[in-house]
Amino acid sequence: MGNDTAKNRKNTIRAIIAWTGTILILAYLFFTTDIHAVTTAFRNANLLLFVIVAFSSVAATYLTDVFTVRFLLGRVGINVGFLEFARIKGASYLLNILNYNLALVMMAAVVKKRSSKGWGSAGSPFILLNFIDLSVFSGIVQFAIWSGRSPFDRVPTMILAGLTLAGLLGGPILWLVSRWTSAPGFLGRIIRHDLLAAFRYLGPISLAAVFGMRLVLILEYGLMNLMFMRSFGIIMPWLDQLFIMSIASFVAMIPISISGIGSTQYVMRDLCKPYVPDAVATGAIPKMAVVDAMTTAGIFGVLIIRVVLGVFCMRGVSRYVSEDAEPK
Repeated sequence: MGNDTAKNRKNTIRAIIAWTGTILILAYLFFTTDIHAVTTAFRNANLLLFVIVAFSSVAATYLTDVFTVRFLLGRVGINVGFLEFARIKGASYLLNILNYNLALVMMAAVVKKRSSKGWGSAGSPFILLNFIDLSVFSGIVQFAIWSGRSPFDRVPTMILAGLTLAGLLGGPILWLVSRWTSAPGFLGRIIRHDLLAAFRYLGPISLAAVFGMRLVLILEYGLMNLMFMRSFGIIMPWLDQLFIMSIASFVAMIPISISGIGSTQYVMRDLCKPYVPDAVATGAIPKMAVVDAMTTAGIFGVLIIRVVLGVFCMRGVSRYVSEDAEPK
C-alpha cells in the first residue's frame, strides 16, 4: 500500500510539472507571437496539402508502429492479434495526453494478460523500444553532425555529439550486458531483473529487424514534417530536417510539457527560421510567424486526429484495463 501511495504521489507530481510547464511555455509563446502575422501565414498555406499529409501520415505511422510492436512482442514469446493491439495503440494516444505512464501501463496490461509474465517482463518490450528509438534518433543526429549539417557552434555541437553517441550505443550495450546472466552480486540481480527480459530474449537478427522498422517509422515522421513545412512554404533539405526533427524529439522527451506542446515549438523557432524563403516571409509576415504557424498546425493537427482515433479505440479496450490496472 505504501509503495502504491508513493507511486501515485510521484505520478501526480510529474503530471503537475508537465501541465504547469505546458501552460507557462504556451503563455510565453502567446505573448511573444504576432497573432495577426501567424493567422496570415496560416491562411497563405496550402491547407489541402497539409490536411492530406496529416491524415495519411497519422495512418501510416500508426500502422507501422503497430506492426513493429507486434513483431517485437512475437519475438519475445507474446502473441497479440493485430486488430487487438491496433485498438490498444490507438487508445494509448488518448491516454498519453493525460499521462504517459498510464499509456504504458495499459499496453503492458495487454502483454501481461497474453502471457504468464509479471509486470516487469510485460513492460520490458516497451522499455527496449524506447532505447531503440533513442539509438535511431541519436544515429541520425550523429550522421548529420559528421556530415557538417549542425546549425550550432562548435562547442554545443561537440556536446551534442557526445550525448547522442551515448544515446546511440546505450541500447545495444544494454542488450549485450543483459546476456551476462552469470554476473555476480548486485550487478547480477540488476541484469536478471524482469525489466530486462526482452533484452535477453531478443536475438541479434530480430534486434536488427526492429531497428530497421523503427528507422522506417522515424523516416515516416520525417517525411510528414518535411511536407508540413512545404505546405507552409518552408524549404528544408531532407538531412537538415531529420536533424532538426531529432533535436525536437529529444526536447519532447523531457517531461516539462504535455506531448511536447510548447517546448518543441520554442525550439523550432530558431532552428527553422533560416529555411523560410524571403518570398514567403514578406514584410507583413516575419519568418518566425511562418514557423509558429507551421509548428502549431502540425502539433495540434496530428493531436486532434489521434484524439479522435483514441476515443474510437478506447471503447474496445476497457476489458484490458478493468483488471490489474496497477501493478501489485
